[in-house]
Amino acid sequence: MLPSPGFRHLPAVLTDHQRAGLQASINRMIEGFDLAASTAVFSTAADAQTRDRYFLDSARGVSPFLEAGCVDASGALTRPKAECINKIGHALHDHDAAFAALGRHPAVVAALRQVADEPWALMQSMVIMKPPGIGGEVRWHQDGTFLSDQPESVIGFWFALEDATPDNACLQFKVDGHLDPLSERYRVEHADGSNRFEALAPLAWPDADGSETRYAPCKAGDALMFGGRIAHASSTNQSSRSRRAITLHFRRAATDWCRDNWLQRAALPDFLV
Repeated sequence: MLPSPGFRHLPAVLTDHQRAGLQASINRMIEGFDLAASTAVFSTAADAQTRDRYFLDSARGVSPFLEAGCVDASGALTRPKAECINKIGHALHDHDAAFAALGRHPAVVAALRQVADEPWALMQSMVIMKPPGIGGEVRWHQDGTFLSDQPESVIGFWFALEDATPDNACLQFKVDGHLDPLSERYRVEHADGSNRFEALAPLAWPDADGSETRYAPCKAGDALMFGGRIAHASSTNQSSRSRRAITLHFRRAATDWCRDNWLQRAALPDFLV
């Protein structure tokens, strides 16, 4: 558990050269995506089972997820390709050299070793696109709801590839949210694909007046580090500026990864740092 305020701001983690390399990798991914399969999944006609399978399979690959409202009734995109992608996930570090290097960045490894001086495993990597004018809201949540190990150790890193401010939907955290219990768990029965949210403890999300909210603006190249219990969110990006970011999630390698987590790496090798 991280001390108050429950997250760390790590300035200037990425150089301009490193950011450019990551941006180039992301752009190559976007260019290579055939969104025909994705539009079928994210159209209003798609059934829940199809969406769930796409989500679960993304744990081991590089898959685009589309913004709400960017696919019309005929299945066509309503905006340019890059502006229609909400995120890309969730095993980029297993398939792209720039993301593998980010997972082993010296500043990341040093920060993890300050929490526990032992090996850590990178479980998830994703790009959050937040395109201008359409980048969707990420509602209040705790990462531990979706990524859980025993004993609890999941740590997230959020890297700003571009300046992030309240105007273009920087992250916001619940004040002292790291002291909260875990509110719920998202559990998946992988044998049949069924899933459910299990309530664990009552938890109120921050009020709309912002009195319980702390914004975390970042310069391009900065990073944020936070644990699995602190509630965080980001608003819709209604600005004219994009706000690309990368998120990585680690756990202590010695812990047990819960079998009912949605994310299961299956045959992918452990990614240890």
